Amino acid sequence: MLGGIGDITAVPAFVVAVIVLFIVARFFAWPILKLVYNAILGGIVLFVVNYFGSFFGFSVPLNLFTALITGFFGLPGVALIILYTVFIK
Repeated sequence: MLGGIGDITAVPAFVVAVIVLFIVARFFAWPILKLVYNAILGGIVLFVVNYFGSFFGFSVPLNLFTALITGFFGLPGVALIILYTVFIK
């Protein structure tokens, strides 16, 4: 009985399939985790900037646009948003 449950030749194919699935999952999960990490770190930095900036009448809006910029670019994105707020707005 080829290809059945008791077939020993299916075991290496199953192991290879699991390894390939693991590699593909890791490949796609890493950018998402990095994006979430950058967004959280950027949100914390923007919160701190807003807290201390409130003493000087300065604030940076926390919205979808600023979250995407900080998520994609991390701390340099936060600096870009702060510079934009200071010089453009």
